[in-house]
Amino acid sequence: KAGARSLAPQRHATALGLVMAEPKVVGLIGATGGVGRLCCAALLEQGVSVRAIVRDVQKAKGLLPADCEFVEADMCKPSAGVGLAVAIKGVDALVLATGTTAFPSDKWGKDREYAPQKVDDEGIKRVVEAVEAVNTQEGTKVSRVTMLSSIGVKRRWQFPFTLLNWFGVLDAKAAGEPEQYLWPEVYSFVTDYTGSDEPVPEQIYYAQGAQ
Repeated sequence: KAGARSLAPQRHATALGLVMAEPKVVGLIGATGGVGRLCCAALLEQGVSVRAIVRDVQKAKGLLPADCEFVEADMCKPSAGVGLAVAIKGVDALVLATGTTAFPSDKWGKDREYAPQKVDDEGIKRVVEAVEAVNTQEGTKVSRVTMLSSIGVKRRWQFPFTLLNWFGVLDAKAAGEPEQYLWPEVYSFVTDYTGSDEPVPEQIYYAQGAQ
């Protein structure tokens, strides 16, 4: 892949910019997905404390190591759980390993409340608002955010990405990419090839975005 390099699992946390000089707590949204679980494992291996920000704590405890701190919040439902700002407060860095299926599935929810636009566009913007709110308060600031995107975002008009984008998943990813409206020095980008829900380490790449 031009401009990207494949990463060994044990080096993900450092190479993706998730580990800072003196890491304390990294918040992980999307922790129970395929890439999220890889990020979680890599961070814990590096000795970083992980706060898994999840929609369902009991489900998450069955998928993630017990070493994680579990906090319930939902980027698509601001009033759910403790709320995004409360869930994020106190973390030094934030990883957005979020996403959904490219084609309609039960993961979109009964009322499509977790469809691509709801997750990758509107949900990301709610997280942005929560980070901004936290960083105006006293206490720990979120100093870095790493966002999961897709290599297809910049190629969504090309085959085969036109097929992947049939229901707008890449359009939603593009709309949610924070380079459009955020502090450019804070963000870096992770790209995933398939959008699969299963961990596939060799398909995770690092592409430095605006930082």
